[in-house]
Amino acid sequence: CPVVWGFDANYSDINYDYILYKDNTAAITKYKGSASNLSITDKVTVNNEDYTITIIGANAFLNSNITELTMPNTIKTIETKAFYNSKVLTSVKLSNGLEYIGDQAFGKCNNLTSVNLPDTLTYLGSYAFDECHSLVTVKLSSSLKDIKEHTFNECSDLESIDIPEGIESICSYSFWDCDSLTNVSLPSTLKNIYQNAFGACRKLNNVIIPISVENIEGNAFGNGYSCNIYCETYSQPDEWDENWCSGSNCTVLWNFNGMYTYDGIEYAIFNNNKASINKYVGTEKEVTILGEITYNGSKYIVDEVSTRAFYETNVEKVIISEGITKIAAEGFSNNYNLKTVILPKTLVEIGNNAFASSHLQGIVIPENVRIIEKWAFGNGQSCVIYCEATSKPIGWNSEWNHANACPVVWGFDANYSDINYDYVLYKDNTATITKYKGSDMKLVVPETVTYNDNDYIITQIGDNAFQGNDDLYLVELPETIVTIGQYAFEGCSNLISINLPDGLAEIGNYVFSSCYNLNNIVIPNSVEIIRDYAFMNGCSYDVYCEASSRPNGWDIGWCSNNDDTFVTWNYKDKYVDGLNEYILFNDNTAIIKKYNPNVTSVVINENINVNGTIYTITGIGKNAFEDSKLTTIKLPNTITKIYEEAFENSFIESITIPEGVTTISRYAFNSCSSLKEVVLPNTLIKIEYGAFNDCSNLININLPNSLKQIDDYAF
Repeated sequence: CPVVWGFDANYSDINYDYILYKDNTAAITKYKGSASNLSITDKVTVNNEDYTITIIGANAFLNSNITELTMPNTIKTIETKAFYNSKVLTSVKLSNGLEYIGDQAFGKCNNLTSVNLPDTLTYLGSYAFDECHSLVTVKLSSSLKDIKEHTFNECSDLESIDIPEGIESICSYSFWDCDSLTNVSLPSTLKNIYQNAFGACRKLNNVIIPISVENIEGNAFGNGYSCNIYCETYSQPDEWDENWCSGSNCTVLWNFNGMYTYDGIEYAIFNNNKASINKYVGTEKEVTILGEITYNGSKYIVDEVSTRAFYETNVEKVIISEGITKIAAEGFSNNYNLKTVILPKTLVEIGNNAFASSHLQGIVIPENVRIIEKWAFGNGQSCVIYCEATSKPIGWNSEWNHANACPVVWGFDANYSDINYDYVLYKDNTATITKYKGSDMKLVVPETVTYNDNDYIITQIGDNAFQGNDDLYLVELPETIVTIGQYAFEGCSNLISINLPDGLAEIGNYVFSSCYNLNNIVIPNSVEIIRDYAFMNGCSYDVYCEASSRPNGWDIGWCSNNDDTFVTWNYKDKYVDGLNEYILFNDNTAIIKKYNPNVTSVVINENINVNGTIYTITGIGKNAFEDSKLTTIKLPNTITKIYEEAFENSFIESITIPEGVTTISRYAFNSCSSLKEVVLPNTLIKIEYGAFNDCSNLININLPNSLKQIDDYAF
């Protein structure tokens, strides 16, 4: 049972209930009023006798609706839960003589924004300001010896805290989950930091732990955030829990001596004549990080860019001098204006999220880099990463390039430009064309480029290299090209002809998409990989494949029109005989690609002789007789396929389609207004869409029993 000593009487007036004491002091035990702006009086008069109010009793203002509160300087004690859950309380002026604040006294005062604890205060209870989510600033008493458990737990708007000299202990969860806490100043009197004291303080930047600290318990720092922790001690004391900074990305730096700011950069100085970049505090858009500085007459080697050193700055370009060996976690993260970072050859380690959410245009990773942590790149960016290493080193995290968002170039040697091209040069003396800058209509791409007296063989056309170029009509690629990157020729709307060399192995996404004037293209048998939408996508050119069918390495959507009428397999060569053109296949068959449009009557032979090799005619190709003056034609029995639009808009009057033909393709005889007679074969299975559409003089036609399918608008 609670015991009240020196009791004199209970007393009530219109606003308060009191306990009166024999020493003529009083405690407010309940507030009954409804004021929103309240100034508590310093005394109460009972039976003509004055009692000085020195205590705010437990639960006295529990759940109150007060918004502003002023206390008299007579108040010495605020008991447990005195103002607990006063959700609209925004400001409190405490007594200048206040000595004691009990547990949970201001807990869950969600709108309280600031607190000034007088230096007379010697006791601050557990949970005293727990879950005061709007609390931004706190001034602590210099008379306190400790900060108890959960005192400022979940004060999510608290931005900084200066813990005064005299405090020896920061207890468990004192500042747990203070989401906005960025700066903490610890006193030289501090001895103990207990479990999770600063756990889950996600924005905490830098903490200096004085040499006086004897004991730190598990998870005192960390648990969901990155920051620099500077320890004045030379190494971790035995009394510190081995997990005092567990579960975090904090960088712990020992032997700390002080901070020094020079040219907009705050350096952490260490007793071993080394320094690290703690924080950029300048305003320049271009910054050079020095590898050596002078402080108090002594030289210090700068070897590290510390955690969040350039976090959320407006810097656009950073040059890091030789000597720097490490970029710590989030070192350059959230720099939305950052376009260029030049890394030194001495760099060995890059921490997690080091460049996350920066807008780099490209970056070169030196060969000496042996460690790259998770999501250092690619988390919110898609720049090209040029790696001097020829493949991923063992020490690089498997997720160093988050979701592989950034294209990676291995074996990088140098970037180089001449009047017509930009190049990436590689250590194996090969090169990639990354951009064409010329305006030629007819272009012969070179086989080699010379740089510093070394010849580099051009083996790749890089991503977007010729994209959107309207000047190009004809392009001749060298036999050295092995890879054509995504979008390389996309949108070259006037491009008519381009060769693909026999050694070509890979074609990326959308390479020839939207090339509306491209006549046709031959894909050599060497091509092992073609990515989605590499061809077609709004175009109608013919694609001739030397492969007999789609190789496993070609994406299903490699030709986005996805229609065999545009794609011809097993291609060998093209043969021209006067005004007649043929497509030759590896199995010694051929189709008529284009026939003399001026002939009116023709007998197609079963075979053609090309340089002593006999090819059997098996098909009438797409548009072969389109718009021709042809009126009669005799087809050989070797014909098995009539391709789409084969006779469209011609003057043909009659035709017998040979036995063996199973399909009459789309629009094969569309708009043949003179066509009167058609004899269909008994092998016919399908008549496709529009095959005989708009043949106005075709009145009668006998359909064979073999016919299984007639598409819409076939007649």
